[in-house]
Amino acid sequence: MSISIPTSHIIGALVATSKRGVLAEMTRVLTDFDQEELLGALFEREAVGSTAIDSGIAVPHVKFGGAEEIQVCFARSLAGIPWGAADRQLVHLIFMMVAPVSVPCRYLETLAILCRFLRDRNNRSLLLHSSDEKLGTFFATAKELK
Repeated sequence: MSISIPTSHIIGALVATSKRGVLAEMTRVLTDFDQEELLGALFEREAVGSTAIDSGIAVPHVKFGGAEEIQVCFARSLAGIPWGAADRQLVHLIFMMVAPVSVPCRYLETLAILCRFLRDRNNRSLLLHSSDEKLGTFFATAKELK
């Protein structure tokens, strides 16, 4: 299993400054879905518990009835976003995953791949410091996502 993040699903410099704003901005790049329904599902998921993990990373994720396949998008905030992380750090790197309800095993596999990828300090540093243009190349060639 591999994760594909097309350049159209990469936001190198978020405009939003809040968690709600980030989710809305990221939802707009996933054009295959009803935006309001998807955003509502993401807000409901965040209400259950913060999807911030640590080291300035959040992985908002949701099983969504309107999804036919797993889609992942990435966004970066150099300033940082308050996300309710247990370590109280601002979030700079956000991977949002939307998955069909019908593939629970692939959903968990995708989350596990993302988490393993993000545990690597070098990957986090490259994501934080690369130019917008290099982000697409990095995702296309990252062995940990294949």
